Amino acid sequence: MTKYKSLEQVAELLAPDLATSSLIVGIDFSISNTCHHSLNGRSLHQIGDAQNPYEQVLRLTEKTLAPCMKDKLVHCFGFGDASTQDQDVFSFREDKLPCNGLLEVLTRYRAIASNLKLAGPTSYVAIVEMAMAIVGKSGGKHHVLLIIGDSQVTRYSGTDSDKLGWFEQKTVDAIAQAREYSLSIILVGDEPPPSMMFSFRQISSLRAYDNFKFVNFTGIMSKDVHLSRKEIEFALAAFMEISKHKNTCKRKLGFLYKEVGSERVPLLPPVHNSAPILSKSFFSDILRRENTIHDESGPWFDRLEHESPMIGGYTGVIHIGNFPVPSSFEALYKKIWLKHGHLATRNIIKTSTLTLATIVAELLKSIAAMESVKRDKLSASLLGKWDRQIEDTEALQFNVQWLRRHFEMVKKSWEAASLLRNSQLT
Repeated sequence: MTKYKSLEQVAELLAPDLATSSLIVGIDFSISNTCHHSLNGRSLHQIGDAQNPYEQVLRLTEKTLAPCMKDKLVHCFGFGDASTQDQDVFSFREDKLPCNGLLEVLTRYRAIASNLKLAGPTSYVAIVEMAMAIVGKSGGKHHVLLIIGDSQVTRYSGTDSDKLGWFEQKTVDAIAQAREYSLSIILVGDEPPPSMMFSFRQISSLRAYDNFKFVNFTGIMSKDVHLSRKEIEFALAAFMEISKHKNTCKRKLGFLYKEVGSERVPLLPPVHNSAPILSKSFFSDILRRENTIHDESGPWFDRLEHESPMIGGYTGVIHIGNFPVPSSFEALYKKIWLKHGHLATRNIIKTSTLTLATIVAELLKSIAAMESVKRDKLSASLLGKWDRQIEDTEALQFNVQWLRRHFEMVKKSWEAASLLRNSQLT
């Protein structure tokens, strides 16, 4: 039984060693994520009301590391899809810049996962080499590479059971090469097949110091204990050993660092199934400060110009107070804006109006449901979804204090009705 009672306590433990580290995230979009046994045959990337395993890992990582790391920028890449296969990685942003925290990573993940084409083969070589390139360019600053996948590195049939397949060997070689960099690698996923467990053991015997950690996320989350205990166990399993490895890096590498021989440049985010959520044409090159009925004390926003614009899957965009919202939410947003001001702020996400608009669109969808749903149709899971969504926007310092108060009133009303209904039944 761990002595830690909350993720906050774990974060306090990690803070001294991770304060000067930076985070890199790599997400596996290979086809082995489909029809997964841990989700009763559903895809691990399925986007819906409930969080999929990738979203869960990102959220837990944000809760654990956000209070620790001074550097809030997160390099985030995808690999294994039709555009990258086993050769490249793609950036989560069209400008190829880091994301402004893991909450932006989550938002962009949902948009990307809903539209790209899963492919393969699965290999971790490209993402490890991308991370080494980032560390090299940083002058040797310590980075944590968090790879989230299903642990299924491609292995062709016919490979001897006691030998590594071609893709497995290349992955092992890349992780072994990463020993020369101030880079801690954490792979979070399902219990890997026996061949990859052999790969991990081989890495242990080769490396000069412990730069690699595998965390069986499925195994931890399937335990019959309270969710908070599972979250604490994951955080400790994933990040507890970073301090030891970072200190070893200082002793082994000192102030030396190595430039990567071949330059790794990420591809642009893939666009499939007519998904323009990250299309470059959505961004306006010029910041327009038009004389609207905009509240001058609030933020100015880029106008999104496109012949048939979309935000978060919604067709048709209208600008209210210079902020883009789906036209289907025009009346609702105008009502909110006139009474409370804009929902979005530039406090955390400072550059991407499209990201802000996408988050607001999803929030408006929930607000509309909150206003229209009948009490007997409410449920603990639906209230939990709304609560998490508001919590995310609070972390982004959005103007949602009024929404939090309204939600708590809805929640208390439902809880009171549930107690009354249960008492009548007994």
